[in-house]
Amino acid sequence: MMLPKTDKVYRTIILDFDGVLVESNEIKDKAFEMVFADYPGQITQILEYHRKTSLIRFEKFRYIVEKILKLPYSQQLEEELARKFSGYCIKEVVVCPWVRGAEEFLSYYAGRLPLYLVSINPLEDLQTILGLRKMEHYFKGVYTAQESKTSQLQDILKKQGLLPTEAVFIGDALSDYTSAKEAGINFIGRRSSKGSILSSSQSPFEGLSVPVFDDFYEILRYIKGNTICQNI
Repeated sequence: MMLPKTDKVYRTIILDFDGVLVESNEIKDKAFEMVFADYPGQITQILEYHRKTSLIRFEKFRYIVEKILKLPYSQQLEEELARKFSGYCIKEVVVCPWVRGAEEFLSYYAGRLPLYLVSINPLEDLQTILGLRKMEHYFKGVYTAQESKTSQLQDILKKQGLLPTEAVFIGDALSDYTSAKEAGINFIGRRSSKGSILSSSQSPFEGLSVPVFDDFYEILRYIKGNTICQNI
């Protein structure tokens, strides 16, 4: 096999989960609708806030209750919201479709390179979903983040003994791109439903000099054609 003519070498691939490996973004939208179904007059505002904000669900719950609904927030309420939200999401995400080509992508690179997962999902929920979808064996490590994923990306680099330029992060949100940039690593965008917050044709990566693709067949072709992948 002829290698691509490039100086770019990837020694690890890091991936986001929702909207990158599985088509789960709309499930999270519906989960917020379900959790706050008693407030139909505020649902539009709640969903607009949720879609434009890359925060963990607990921070979103607090903001929605205190700032949008103008109600007191408590630990008991948070636990109740989290229980309903997790129950719905786990049930739905376990059976939702793969992003086109994602399963084949993971199968191709598993064993060739260390693969890592970095998500803002709670770790317990994420591990449950990965187990039920039989995905956990693909990943050398699974990380969760609060908002920025920079520290998790840096930790992976340190653990693998890599230069930042030897890793790539694949995500579907502007916050993913920002985290990769802050960590100094390469970035590939996946065009998901998260890009349609304001317009059906808008991308969160509009105007940025990063490769963006619709599915993992395209991402696999891009990586094979423009980089050399080498295990450590």
